[in-house]
Amino acid sequence: MDWLYSLKVFTIVAETGKMTTAGDAVFLTQPAVSMQIKLLEDFYDVKLFTRHSGGLKLTDEGKVIYSYAKKMIQTFDQMNVELKTLFGKAQNVFLNDIRLGSCILISETYMPWIIQKFTKEYPDISINFASMDYQSNVRLLVEGKLDVAIIGFRDKLNNLNEDKLNFEKCSKEQLEIVVPRDYGLKNMQKINIKFLRGKKYISVKPECGISCVLRQLLEKHNLTLEDFQITALFGSGSAVKLAVIEGLGWSILPKYFVSQDLSEGKLNAVRLEGLKNPFYRWLYLVHPRYKEEVPSINLFLQFVRRLKGKYCSIDRLKQDVLRGEKT
Repeated sequence: MDWLYSLKVFTIVAETGKMTTAGDAVFLTQPAVSMQIKLLEDFYDVKLFTRHSGGLKLTDEGKVIYSYAKKMIQTFDQMNVELKTLFGKAQNVFLNDIRLGSCILISETYMPWIIQKFTKEYPDISINFASMDYQSNVRLLVEGKLDVAIIGFRDKLNNLNEDKLNFEKCSKEQLEIVVPRDYGLKNMQKINIKFLRGKKYISVKPECGISCVLRQLLEKHNLTLEDFQITALFGSGSAVKLAVIEGLGWSILPKYFVSQDLSEGKLNAVRLEGLKNPFYRWLYLVHPRYKEEVPSINLFLQFVRRLKGKYCSIDRLKQDVLRGEKT
């Protein structure tokens, strides 16, 4: 019996209160999770959980075992990370497969660079990546179907799962309001938002993080998205940018995403009166609270924290391209 593994499964069940969620976290079926719990109960001759309407609750004996199990697992994980950092050797971790999610625009800009850097440093760990809207990322994280996500928004008011997820600010991303050249506006010119109300708006999917940021921006002017003429919804930032270049309307996109087009004069960026210019959004590193103890996920979290937002640096990404690195 692998006692450390059984204790790991036990701690996840204790923290989530659900065997199915714990199973998703360690890629086990519910019967397999139940077997791990039963092995511990038989060995210690105790009952670890009682069943309630809200899920499983620790017994007094379970609480004692949980407190020691956490310390043992954390010590083991720290040893794995330190050895990995010092010697670059593959360690025996519980999971070598990370399920990673992100919002649409982040997926097109920074995620390929981050994944390439991580897998180069940790070739024994594989990444299963999916791009989706903000709400889908949050829902799958809560359900245990995603291990970690990098997203461009945090809905503090309507997030009912705040207690289940860790939101860490990992970098700031500058955004640009971009308009077609035929609007007759100079680059970086300040305009009143009423000017844009009379123009068509090109949007990434409304559930995308950047659309959520726009809603917050408009609230400062007592406006909503419904006050604008939304002429098209696209599932990618590339399509939105091309639509703006072709003169179909205006939009908001990350500076890195449009910097070359701005320098080439294909479109213009404008500033809004009454708004701090330029303006930014925070990117968040998000994961279920219990997932940080999984060694491979812990490595990824530490890796992103160590980057300190370098992936949002236009100059840094350009340097990597010149060196022949994939972005």
